[in-house]
Amino acid sequence: MLLNATTILPIGPARDEWAWCCRSARAPVIRTMRQFALDELRITKGQYEGRRYRIYRQPSQGLLLDAMDDPRWRRRAVCECVQKGKTLMGFVVPVLYHLFELRDDVIAAGPTIHGVLDKKWYDELLPAIERTHYRHFLPITGPASRGGFSEEIHFTNGARLIFLSSGGGDETKSSVTARIIAVTEVDKCDTASDTSRETDPIGQFEARASSYPKDRRIVYLECTVSIPEGRIWQEVIKGTNSRIVCPCPHCRRYVAPGRDHLQGWHSAETAREAERLAFFVCPQCGEALSADQRVAMNAAGVLLHEGQEIDPAGTITGEPKDTDTLGFHSSAFHNLFWTPGEIAAKEWEKLRAVDEESKEKELAQFYWATPYEPPDLDVRPLDADQLRRRMADRRWTKAVVPEDCEHLVAAADVHKRLLWWLVMAWRPEARAHVVDYGTLEVPSDDMTLERAIRVGLDELQELMLTGFCAPDGTIVTPEQVWVDAGYHGDVVMPFCRVTENRFRPAKGCGLGKHYAQGYTHPKAVSKTVRFIGDEYNIRWSNDQAVHYVLVNADPWRSFLHERCRTPQGEPGSLVAYHSSDPNEHIRLAKHFTAEHPVAEFIPGKGEIVRWERKSRNNHLLDCGYNACAAAHFCGVRVVSVPARAATRRPKPGVRASGVTMPDGRPFLVTER
Repeated sequence: MLLNATTILPIGPARDEWAWCCRSARAPVIRTMRQFALDELRITKGQYEGRRYRIYRQPSQGLLLDAMDDPRWRRRAVCECVQKGKTLMGFVVPVLYHLFELRDDVIAAGPTIHGVLDKKWYDELLPAIERTHYRHFLPITGPASRGGFSEEIHFTNGARLIFLSSGGGDETKSSVTARIIAVTEVDKCDTASDTSRETDPIGQFEARASSYPKDRRIVYLECTVSIPEGRIWQEVIKGTNSRIVCPCPHCRRYVAPGRDHLQGWHSAETAREAERLAFFVCPQCGEALSADQRVAMNAAGVLLHEGQEIDPAGTITGEPKDTDTLGFHSSAFHNLFWTPGEIAAKEWEKLRAVDEESKEKELAQFYWATPYEPPDLDVRPLDADQLRRRMADRRWTKAVVPEDCEHLVAAADVHKRLLWWLVMAWRPEARAHVVDYGTLEVPSDDMTLERAIRVGLDELQELMLTGFCAPDGTIVTPEQVWVDAGYHGDVVMPFCRVTENRFRPAKGCGLGKHYAQGYTHPKAVSKTVRFIGDEYNIRWSNDQAVHYVLVNADPWRSFLHERCRTPQGEPGSLVAYHSSDPNEHIRLAKHFTAEHPVAEFIPGKGEIVRWERKSRNNHLLDCGYNACAAAHFCGVRVVSVPARAATRRPKPGVRASGVTMPDGRPFLVTER
């Protein structure tokens, strides 16, 4: 029907039907991914929760969204620092864009269905959908319609979201097809499962789109960078290897400040001072960049692909690498959620960490979004014959504490018939001195095992509280005595409850088969986690009503062995008490060398050190690494502590009441 000025329009329901026909007849306007995010997305967590997504908060994300809209790149690989919105931009927005703007079927893939993909659905995808008008497209039947999780979700607009994991057999991946593939946690999917005879999972995921023409397939890859050989980093550097460059307000050249250009914090004596002093500098002219200038630079940033150059006027020349993969990478400079001071505080802490390698890994991967390259691993076994010869000055014989001792600590390892113990003094510049060691009888043949262990622990308590003598006659008692609670902790923990603050139950964790669990470092203090140290933490046991220590045994064994390798007399070296008998320390040397480090490559983690037993007689080694961790708790550092902090050094033998730090302060900062 042709309409003119005299045409009478239908009214009521007929008019509504007519309006619907007119709307349906129009071709839909397809928005860009940038515009889709601005129009539809609301933040689901963090400081901007509930507010509309805006690019000015993280300008680099606008460059990423524009690049992902470029039809030249059929594969889009994204790696950025943590807490910047990497998963949001590299996984959530693409999935939602294709499901609802283009009504495509989407395959969302990851390392596991339960634990990764269902978490992505509940924590990332579903909350994002519920905050848009697309919530009306959520399923009305099936598990997903009732708050559950389904491996295939059918939306009422006709699109499907299919979850696939890298685990399981090949048939689970070959039965579905879609032209859009979105993979999260890529590096953990880089190895084929034991039940798969096909190629790696990433290749299998991408094969699910092979029935579509090549120019219609799109693959999104997202992950935190791990190691140089990791899949996501290889995708980035073999792709366009794109980087963000920003105009310097001083020299006007486009630059990409990195880790070496964070300055001002190196001379700081505390983390807070490092935070106050830090600033970025221009890589070209060396001028300092203020916080406001850093924000303005990011707002004017440009995405530059490998093979391209840019002049001060902003003119880009050259052609990108001939590839169909966009490799997008940004660093801490581009994360405006972090100030330079916050980043510098982490760098400052890394230099003073007992496990500096672990902190370096965290900074490289999580903050600077660069692969962690471990140093050459020293996996040489200690020589027991050389170790037994490392004796102290003639003045310091068995059970004598050096007169310059700053901290005296001890550790014990409980077994069925013997209780092993070791006392270690720490002199200036972290020079370790083994004051004494030995065994106490556990009379398990004469009474119940639990009672026998308690008898041994009571004898240990008497020995430690009696103390050890310094050359001037002063009696010094250990500040900390950490008792291994891996064997009959039900006896060790009640014993330590009575003597808490000096005697503490300790549980070793590690990668070895003889450990009940691996070590997971807590991120924050809580009702359970009361104190966080370097590769150890102190927790509260409700069952036993006592604080206990979880120790990551592997790095602390490495720490002890490094002390044994350091030339005698130098800072950070270890010696045993002097004896006229050259064979005095054979037992100590054999125990210290009963385990040796082995380098092992694990996909997604890189090269790690795992400890293997050569002998079951490793009890003094366990005492040794626990004593080292206890010394760190007391304040011992191989890197010298600032003078201002050193004034808090506790005096050996002096204890405070209540649950405290070694210097008498409460565990929690809020209680100090």
